Amino acid sequence: MARAASTTNYYAAVLRADGTLAVTRTVNGTTLTLASARVSVDLDTWYTVSLAVSGTRLTGSVGGTSVSATDGFLYQGPAGLTTTWSVTSFDNVAVTN
Repeated sequence: MARAASTTNYYAAVLRADGTLAVTRTVNGTTLTLASARVSVDLDTWYTVSLAVSGTRLTGSVGGTSVSATDGFLYQGPAGLTTTWSVTSFDNVAVTN
């Protein structure tokens, strides 16, 4: 997550079980997919998922696949990690400026 102003307002790079990498914007708890791409997803496999944010440009990536969007709705807030309906482990988390 990036620019997480609250638990209901943030950008995210989302790796979905249906084989989709998405860059999303959640505002007031309502999520909008800004861009997405097909990726190969296997259970019990570690993935490096990233979300880069610069100005209005958002780029999500996983396993050599990236997807970009432009959005100017959220301008500030910290980075974070989140999961939905899954058992997940995080390792080697890095936030850079």
